[in-house]
Amino acid sequence: MTGPDETLAALAALHAVDDDERLEVGVIEPGLLRTAAGLAEIAAEPPPPGLAAAVLRDAVRARPPGRPPGGVGPCTPAEAFARTVAELEALLDSLTAADWTASVHGTDHAVRDVVVHLVGAERVATHWLLASGDDVAPSDHPALTAAAVADLDDASVDAVATAWRRAADDFAAAAGAADPELAVPYYGRRLRPAAMLVSRTFELWAHMIDITTATGRDLPRLDPNRMALLSGGLMQALATLDDATAQAPVRFVLTGDGGGVHDVAGRAPDGTGATIVGDVVDICRAAARRLAPDRLTVHVDGDPELAERFLRVLGSFALD
Repeated sequence: MTGPDETLAALAALHAVDDDERLEVGVIEPGLLRTAAGLAEIAAEPPPPGLAAAVLRDAVRARPPGRPPGGVGPCTPAEAFARTVAELEALLDSLTAADWTASVHGTDHAVRDVVVHLVGAERVATHWLLASGDDVAPSDHPALTAAAVADLDDASVDAVATAWRRAADDFAAAAGAADPELAVPYYGRRLRPAAMLVSRTFELWAHMIDITTATGRDLPRLDPNRMALLSGGLMQALATLDDATAQAPVRFVLTGDGGGVHDVAGRAPDGTGATIVGDVVDICRAAARRLAPDRLTVHVDGDPELAERFLRVLGSFALD
């Protein structure tokens, strides 16, 4: 029987030999050769059926919620918004005249229309921060933003881009100056300024996806700090749902840089409920309605119907 020390020594010996190098007597001790040969035979045998699923299930159940040790944590909402504004500005600067007229999602809306919409979204958000205006339903988002940009009907694309950057800067300044505990009406919810910055970052990222897709560019990839912030905000929003879904114990295991483990509405003592394992970027894209539910790849352990209910409501927080 091979002891743990001999096994580790054999693995180290195998690791030290290149793939194209032969294991010869004199290079590695005979005892380690026999152990290495035994390990190779074990590795060549297929694992028992269901072993991988059982290991994954036990691992995610045992892991505490939060970020992994040494993992990437979130940046501040203000930093996330500022970085995303800078990236969108660089993207707009790179657009050609043809890009500005490219169709978005195969509709009659062009890239220019998307940017005009963002001007309106920032102006409306800034107004609510400064005036605490009346609340409106999420379905009113497109109409409300359109009413805020009547001055841009005949504006050039350069003027539109400039107006958006000015509106984004005004919103950031208003959010930074506002009382952090202020509950601002925001499309059917009440959000504090920091949460509004997260929501605005989410929408900017979503429309960057729209623009890059329409113009044949690579999809934008936010840094792990921003993904950690957006995914954390999404999980908190899921926990605020006031229907039966929010009361069920569901654990999200978000993989990739910026991911983590999130227990939504608590964790059942007996482990019942559902665990959903998926890529942090894909989960956030689905929440932004920029990845179709049938294209979202996840692993579900536990109650599949409960998991499906949560996956269906992921996109309910997106404004458009």
